[in-house]
Amino acid sequence: MEKSVPSPQEVAVPDGSHGLGHAAAYVRPATHASVDGGEMERQGRITYAPDIDERKGFGHRSSLGRSRSRDSISIRSVRRTIDPSVILPPQFRTLSFGIEETKRQTQAKKKPAAIEFGDMDYHTLSIDEIFTRLQTTRATGLTSTQAAQTLKAIGPNMPSPPPSRWFRNTIGYLFGGFGAILFAAAILVFVAWKPLGQPPALANLALAIVLVIVWIIQAAFSFWQDFSTSRVMASIGTMLPAECFVLRDGSLQRVHGKDVVPGDILRITLGNKLPADVRFVEVSSDARFDRSILTGEAMPLLGSVDSTDSNYLETACIGMAGTHCVSGSAWGVIVETGDRTVFGRIAKLTSTPSKGLTPLQREIYYFVAIIVVLMLVMILVVIAVWAGWLRKAHPDWISVPVLIVDCVSVAVAFIPEGLPIAVTASLTITANIMMRNKVLCKSLKTVETLGAVNVICSDKTGTLTRNIMAVTEYLVGKESTAALKAPGIYDTQTGLQKLATVAAVCNEAEFDASSMNLPIADRKVIGDATDSAILRFAESMAPVAEARSAVRSTFKVAFNSKNKFAINVVQAETDTSPLMMIKGAPDVILPRCGSYIDGNGFVERLEETDRQTVERTKDYWSSQGRRVILFAQRPLEQLQFQPTEQPREYEREIMGLALSELVLVGLVAIVDPPRAEIPEVVRTLRGAGIRVFMVTGDYKLTAAAIAAECGIITHAPKDIDDVTNLAFDDGYLKAAGIEEKRSTDSTLTRSIVLSGADIETLDKSQWNMLCNYDEVVFARTTPEHKLRIVKELQARDLVVGMTGDGVNDAPSLKAADIGIAMGGGSDVALEAADMVLLDSFAGIVEGVRYGRVAYDNLRKTICYLLPAGSFSEFWPVITNVIFGLPQVLSSFLMIIICCLTDCAAAIAIAYEKPEADVLMRPPRNAKHDHLVDWRLILQAYGSIGVIETVCSFAMSYWYAQRAGLTFSALWFGFGNTPNGMTAEAMTSILNTASSIYFVNLVVMQWFNLFAVRTRRLSVLNHRFNWYLVPAIVFALSIAILFLYVPKLHDVLGTATVPVAYWFLPMGFGLGLLLLDEGRKCIDESTESTEVIICGGGPTGAMLSALLGQYGVPNVVLEREPEITTDPRGIALDEDGIRCIQAVGMYDRMYSQIALCHKMLFISGSDNNLHKTPFNTADLTTSEGNTSHVGFVFHKQPELEKALRDAIATHSASQLQSRCTVQSICEDSERVTVEYTDARGATRKLSGAFLVGADGKTGYVRKRYLEAKGVRLDRCEGTNYEESWVALNWHITPPTPVTHPDFPLWKLGYTPEGVYDAFFPPDFRFLCNPARPSVCGRFGRPEDRLWRFEFVVDSTEDATHMASDEETRKIVFPYITHPGRKYGLSRDIMFPADCIETLRSRPFSFLARCCNYWAVDRVIVVGDAAHVFPPFGGQGITSGFRDATGLAWRLCHMYRRPKTDHQSLLRGWYLERKQQLEHSLAATIRNGEFVTNGNFFKAFLRDWVLWAMQQVPWWRRRMNRVGRATTKYHHLPGLPFLPEYGGGVNLPQVYARPLDGPTDTVAFTDDLIFARHKKGLFQLLVMVDEASQVDAVVKVAEGTPGLFGDFIRQGEATLLVNDLAASRSDIRDRIGWTIARIASGDEFAREEKLCRNRPAPAFYNAWRIREELKAGAKFIIVRADKFVYAACSNRVELEAALRSLPQCLHT
Repeated sequence: MEKSVPSPQEVAVPDGSHGLGHAAAYVRPATHASVDGGEMERQGRITYAPDIDERKGFGHRSSLGRSRSRDSISIRSVRRTIDPSVILPPQFRTLSFGIEETKRQTQAKKKPAAIEFGDMDYHTLSIDEIFTRLQTTRATGLTSTQAAQTLKAIGPNMPSPPPSRWFRNTIGYLFGGFGAILFAAAILVFVAWKPLGQPPALANLALAIVLVIVWIIQAAFSFWQDFSTSRVMASIGTMLPAECFVLRDGSLQRVHGKDVVPGDILRITLGNKLPADVRFVEVSSDARFDRSILTGEAMPLLGSVDSTDSNYLETACIGMAGTHCVSGSAWGVIVETGDRTVFGRIAKLTSTPSKGLTPLQREIYYFVAIIVVLMLVMILVVIAVWAGWLRKAHPDWISVPVLIVDCVSVAVAFIPEGLPIAVTASLTITANIMMRNKVLCKSLKTVETLGAVNVICSDKTGTLTRNIMAVTEYLVGKESTAALKAPGIYDTQTGLQKLATVAAVCNEAEFDASSMNLPIADRKVIGDATDSAILRFAESMAPVAEARSAVRSTFKVAFNSKNKFAINVVQAETDTSPLMMIKGAPDVILPRCGSYIDGNGFVERLEETDRQTVERTKDYWSSQGRRVILFAQRPLEQLQFQPTEQPREYEREIMGLALSELVLVGLVAIVDPPRAEIPEVVRTLRGAGIRVFMVTGDYKLTAAAIAAECGIITHAPKDIDDVTNLAFDDGYLKAAGIEEKRSTDSTLTRSIVLSGADIETLDKSQWNMLCNYDEVVFARTTPEHKLRIVKELQARDLVVGMTGDGVNDAPSLKAADIGIAMGGGSDVALEAADMVLLDSFAGIVEGVRYGRVAYDNLRKTICYLLPAGSFSEFWPVITNVIFGLPQVLSSFLMIIICCLTDCAAAIAIAYEKPEADVLMRPPRNAKHDHLVDWRLILQAYGSIGVIETVCSFAMSYWYAQRAGLTFSALWFGFGNTPNGMTAEAMTSILNTASSIYFVNLVVMQWFNLFAVRTRRLSVLNHRFNWYLVPAIVFALSIAILFLYVPKLHDVLGTATVPVAYWFLPMGFGLGLLLLDEGRKCIDESTESTEVIICGGGPTGAMLSALLGQYGVPNVVLEREPEITTDPRGIALDEDGIRCIQAVGMYDRMYSQIALCHKMLFISGSDNNLHKTPFNTADLTTSEGNTSHVGFVFHKQPELEKALRDAIATHSASQLQSRCTVQSICEDSERVTVEYTDARGATRKLSGAFLVGADGKTGYVRKRYLEAKGVRLDRCEGTNYEESWVALNWHITPPTPVTHPDFPLWKLGYTPEGVYDAFFPPDFRFLCNPARPSVCGRFGRPEDRLWRFEFVVDSTEDATHMASDEETRKIVFPYITHPGRKYGLSRDIMFPADCIETLRSRPFSFLARCCNYWAVDRVIVVGDAAHVFPPFGGQGITSGFRDATGLAWRLCHMYRRPKTDHQSLLRGWYLERKQQLEHSLAATIRNGEFVTNGNFFKAFLRDWVLWAMQQVPWWRRRMNRVGRATTKYHHLPGLPFLPEYGGGVNLPQVYARPLDGPTDTVAFTDDLIFARHKKGLFQLLVMVDEASQVDAVVKVAEGTPGLFGDFIRQGEATLLVNDLAASRSDIRDRIGWTIARIASGDEFAREEKLCRNRPAPAFYNAWRIREELKAGAKFIIVRADKFVYAACSNRVELEAALRSLPQCLHT
């Protein structure tokens, strides 16, 4: 029990009892079982490594053990001290979680540290038992003698410093890897120089010195890595007090902190730091202890005499060393000191260096082992050949010193000495590149391990979501209401007032006083996001300050991840009893509620039906992704304890009362929207083979909904598994005859959502099953669950990345293979993490990208170093020993190649950009995918190495042959000088030959450098690496230095190389490069183009034709062998006609493709196509923006044929039929499509962009992009979804010959008259409430095609309704006329045998649009991007709009490859989205006429419209359908200037040229965008009369920078807005296109333009001037006919020109 603490009068306390000083760190010798079991040297501070390998309890994880001792480079700082409060909490939490885990799994393997803490029982023993164990008493404490004996036995109370490992580390630096071999080689060469050398050879001395230098450089690089990551906690000593007061010999004594021992009775007062771990024996009621140094949590812990937790680290009856008392006072008995304290143990664990190797270290050692084995074998061969043959047969050829040098040469040849330098530099460079991308890698290990990560466990709040929350709905009583309505009804609803009060008071957030004068939404809030949202909600109804001032808080329980609720006990001035307010998770609190407050403020009993209502509301909100918070209260009467006098007992009483009989006040739903970039990030990671799991504390339904929004879950809720699906495996269910039903969309992936409670129940087999799921969400998790998730995944050989930002996340961050913290996270989380995302979670994509690039570039580096630095150096030594040839490459030059000429280029490879499919291939397997495998060895040695070696040998011996030293004289010559040649001459020739061999390798390596830059992609298609140029220059400079400085020749055995021998190797190198390019070509069979278009339908063909006009290479891959004869889409509006005109096919529009109709709207349920319409839309006029008719009804096969003919006119466009796409992969620069061609052969096509125009079920969207998160979602604001049957008939009119009994012949009808009678002209919308339908002619008149579409009722089967039997029932009544109409007695039906059904298919009509239209370099257009209902004829036209807006952007990126393509494509999407919404709105309005099923509304509509048409003016207005000009609303990134009138669709009028060879009337588009004009932007200059021409031309041509890449010289157009202007009015020919506007009558007289179409009606010749900004003279127009800027003067024109590059993201 807690006792009162003696007052100062009762115990004599010396001065200075408060504000104690601090001492050095404490160490405890090994008499007690120390952590490492050894005697430690005492020192003032401890060096702490930032990591511990703690995975042995969860399976073998050494392959990815986290070690920073040898592979880390700190990016933030080179050397620093770390606050222990940052580094210690992760270890504390890990140990605490470990203790809890061992309680649950007593049979599992336990960590040593967890066993030690788990077995400690000081907190569970009684006070008397502790006194007995420690041989002390409360009254007197220890005696001085006891204390001295104990101190002598266990040592002083000081943490032991870690053992000094400088000697072992130094040995590792010097002799690790290749170091030992280099050192031995240097010693041997020194020996060969002296004393074995007779006389000493200076070349051997130079070689020895170079070897020593290389040896030291390698050691220096290893040392630098350790030095840069060492972190010294110099402040550790300040964490423990220098002096303290203990009870000894019955009196209170001041003793040094290092002299306290177990059994001492410690006096603790306000401000004291605890020198050791103590068990409290007495505490004051207000005694609280700050444990933040260990736990990271700021909330002080209330001290207790009795144990409050079975976990030693969590109980309140233990005071821990390093913590301090922030209030009250206490007495405690010291139970542990030094290294045995919690502080000491954690410090020891933290400072213990990790064991094991990182994956990269393991791969390097694996490679070293291969090289060393080969090297030793070859050295043994050399020695064996020398000992068994050469020493006897040719004793003068190789002496012992020469043998030593030869053996060293073999070693030098095999060892790529530059590899350690290149590897370290490569990883460092990659880490810095990632830093520029806002990704901070705290160690080099992080860089390379990222390439192997295959699971990322992500937190939700603040990581996936914006952490900007707002209340959207609330529930009071049983009614839910939108939060926006709350302020308006607050005064009238008492229940809402109570909710507002509880929300305001039970809330830890506060408004910043400096922002109180701002609107509520703009105020700054201090507090977490959830409380902030609730605070703003409460403030919107009533001032929070007033609610809080009305009560006094007496007790609080803060929210934590275990309880999942917070409590605030308040006392109002007017109330006699306090009130407990509680808020938290509904699933925790709702079961504790027994009543609720209704809307009027009355307390009602919470019946089971009421509870279910609340549950349904909660579940619904959760399913919408809302976080639901429940508020409750309970009056507290007759409490037994007081909060100030008995705080511990009071807390227990409150917690007990919170378990039942709570009064439900209300619920609120809080939205925390996902970050905009998250779905794309998840999609990209999934495409990279990385699974993203969500780990959150939210409710399951909320978590699942947010996961769906983020793209983590892609299935419908009914297809998501839960923990029950882990009970049996699929094989068991199948054997039992149980087959699990799933929707067709769920066959590719499997999803599951589990709660924290579920996690605790999983066994090993269930975890195995769980790890096979593709999409996993963990809900209601605690930090302990997070840690377990990481370890369970790791135990199954998964490489795990874990995100987190809180203190409690630190253990899981440290345990993960890659701990990922957000830049705004806590200091503890930042310290525990390996990687910090400084901007947003989107940075993880760049982290993965460059992690893989780092691994790829290391492989390229090795492949570059081995041919010249190993293979080509080895053979000169072997031929020297075995074949008696001179060593044609000296050992010294071998070193120069490895460490100088090749090393710079190897480092430059680290700057290579991501290559092919870096984010499309699965992560590498850290266990099986070796850095150096047999394929790499084969390429480096068997291919490149052989070529370089043979060419170098050939060059050297060819030179010797030409110099008089024949190869035959050298072959088995064993050093003999040929007759007639002196030894000096021979040496000179061989030195030159050796230098030529050296030059040949150096030069060929330049070309090898370009060959290894890419694995599969041609080097011509890969972005150039400009760092290669200085690397090549450096290599050239080194070669010149050692070959052309005469003073070095004699010492180093080098010589000047003739110039010719520099150029011949370039030919060899070029051949090597071409061979490698050929290999890539053979391997890949990849053709290349700029744009790949999948789908040759109308949209794809239009895009190809436009790109061909612009000269952009493109290939269309079409699946069908021929154009389908099925006339599918039939309607095309005036924008579509304008697009056809743009590709030069206007002359075929009315002659081969389409005809023009009016649209008639007919009401009623009768089947009379001749009924008088209640409205007529005359779309045959030319009053629209294009001067075309409003609509045509086309024959799609003819439309597609015209477009394909347009494609054929351009050499840049190519269409391939019978092509089936098999796969798609992409990297940062190219997209590659694998497809089968018409012959069935598999081919590959690479392009800068891929456009999916293959429809909503095509490969690009459905098979490729859908897996990356692209969905075809319902358009917002539309609720129409019905099935229709589309019927196409070909009509053959009957004749008197074929149907002599047809009754209308007697009435004088002709076959054409019969056709017109039964299938009348114009298009009809049959607004029949029972079955809405549309019908009419389409195509050319002579085609006699007729379309009928009708609605399928919800009770009908759409496929059945498309059958011939059913369509006859529905359609034939319309073509059956009553006999009375013709004066006949029988009804007349059109002959059925004259009807041929071309198509009868059901369709589901729903307005849908993709959530993304462009993902990196893959784009969707047309039906692949959006689907329209049938009422507006917008399907094909909308695809054409996609193509016109996209084509010029693709051309711009083709011409300027460095353009930010993502920004440019985003602008295209935003513009098209606006047009789409406009088209959809028109379609929906049209649909309302057709599908209105309400008979009364239909009747009222018909009569109103009929009455309006009785007024002639209204009738004309209704018949003339308004066709407004499209105008974009400007958004950031859209390429036009709204301030200068940009964003409007440039109207088209008729015009007559005034300066050309002909004055034939034309469309203005055909003049402004004439075929010979290549600029993507055109300048249109407008004047009102011809006399103004000279002035405006002078202004335009005087504008600097007007003509260039964007607007080209000689392509401007001048338009005179005067119908009377003539050629004679234009005095000078200025090289521009000049025209005047033309009238409708002039156009009508042009037979070529107006043939087969109605003459212009309601045409407005001045429409361009009227639609543009007033006074606009200089109009810059984009290729898609939208105005970039309409400028009035030169100043505006100059400003517009200056903005062009920025607007185009160039």
